[in-house]
Amino acid sequence: MKQHFTDVLADVGTMALARDRVIETLAKVKADTHEYLGFVSGIVSSDGDEYVERNIRRLAAYTERIRSEQPFRIFSATDVFSPELFARLTEMKLDREEREAHFFDFWSAVLHSGHVTHVFFTPRWEQSAGASDEHKTAKQLGLTITYVDQVIVTAGETALLSEPALAKDWNRPEEDAAW
Repeated sequence: MKQHFTDVLADVGTMALARDRVIETLAKVKADTHEYLGFVSGIVSSDGDEYVERNIRRLAAYTERIRSEQPFRIFSATDVFSPELFARLTEMKLDREEREAHFFDFWSAVLHSGHVTHVFFTPRWEQSAGASDEHKTAKQLGLTITYVDQVIVTAGETALLSEPALAKDWNRPEEDAAW
C-alpha cells in the first residue's frame, strides 16, 4: 500500500489534496481487489512531540504485524505520510492545534469514504485524541473493529528497560513509600 500512496502523493502540498488522492487510491485498490480494506490506528503525537518518532516506529511495526495476519490489504498513517510529504504540506507550518484539526478531518474523511471496512486499534489508542476520534467514527459507521492487545517494543526501546533506566523510576521517595 505504501508505494501506491507514495506515487500519488509525490506532488502534493496540502492536506486536502492528499486526502482526495488517498481516497481515490483506496477506491482503486478496493475496486481491483473486491476485498476488505483495513486501517491501523494508534497513538502518534498525543504523547508529545518528543515521542512522535518512537510512536511512528511502533505504528509501522503494528501495521506490518497486522498485514502478516490478515488476508486483505492493510494500511496506516505510516504508509501515507512520509517525511518528504510532511515537509511539503503547508499545514505543517500551522500551530499544533490547527495542524491536528487537519489530521482529524483527513482521517475522518478516509473512514467516511466507504472504502475502509476494518479498523485495528493498537495498544494505548485511548490515550490518542486522533485515534479516539477514529474509534468514534468507526463505531458510528459500523466498521469492523479489532483491538490489538499484544504490545510491540521496537528496536532501541529495549534500552528503556535496562536497570539504570528503571532505577530512575525506582529511586524516588514515593516509590520507597509505596513499598
